[in-house]
Amino acid sequence: LAEDDALVSVESSFRSLPFGSEGRYRCGLTIHALRDLPESVDQWERIMGPQGQLAENSLATGQRNLTLPSNGAEWQNLRVELRVPSDARYLMVAIHVVDGIASLPSGVEPPAVEFKGHFLDDIRVVLTRQSLAQ
Repeated sequence: LAEDDALVSVESSFRSLPFGSEGRYRCGLTIHALRDLPESVDQWERIMGPQGQLAENSLATGQRNLTLPSNGAEWQNLRVELRVPSDARYLMVAIHVVDGIASLPSGVEPPAVEFKGHFLDDIRVVLTRQSLAQ
């Protein structure tokens, strides 16, 4: 990492059974580069809670999202890359499916949702060296 040429990529495939509301479900991949990890449960809750500050506590963040088609016809592939800062010591990877109807824009934690018929497969995390000149 000291040479500033580290690149991490996360890939995954998502799919769902057919569902009725077009645009309802989104899937995503996020990578956070961190210098330190929270030291207590309270710190974890502050960072990861509904009003979390994970982005503010990250040295760098990479994120990609896509909307799952309601017909469930094929696997959707998603990939995100992040150039890892030289002072990063940890990478946090989040893989998620979001129900757009259940999620509330107010920052209040949404009600429990059961994701029937959503699938995740072929997860890959790769850390490589790649100079900026390439």
